[in-house]
Amino acid sequence: INTLHSLDIRVSQSLSICATKDASFMRFVLIILEISGHGVPWITGSLLAIYLYRGLEQQIALNFLLALIIDLAVVGTTKVLFKRSRPVYNAQDMFVTVSVDNFSFPSGHSTRAAMMAGICSVLTPSVFGKALVYTWALAIAMSRVMLGRHHVSDVVCGALIGWAQYLLIVKIWLT
Repeated sequence: INTLHSLDIRVSQSLSICATKDASFMRFVLIILEISGHGVPWITGSLLAIYLYRGLEQQIALNFLLALIIDLAVVGTTKVLFKRSRPVYNAQDMFVTVSVDNFSFPSGHSTRAAMMAGICSVLTPSVFGKALVYTWALAIAMSRVMLGRHHVSDVVCGALIGWAQYLLIVKIWLT
């Protein structure tokens, strides 16, 4: 276990090429990507869609909101249970954080991205659309390590948790 932990830390640090603020343009792009996977825009968008739409669109937005609430509960509880510190090289400049965000395991962005990509892939008939949402989820996971926010194991486990949440949501889909 110690060897795996050490390997995780070493690999994560070597991949954190945009962890410092002098990484300029690439860091800026990854922070925009980071915001796209943050809970605030997803929850806000879901609430707005529930208010503005009726029918199928409202049903989808309601299920998005349910999924996001489940994600917050699972990630928040897991972070408090494990209390794994963020990498020491993480710049403390994250967008809208709360106390559990001081912990890194699991990556909430990775859980959310994997879960939402799974849900969105079911909702789109297009192969291109499916590829796009899965590429976005992978990019979110990679950005977490590249920005120095997480260790590789945080994002891998986060993606697995997110996929499990997706499987749950499609089973309990509200109609």
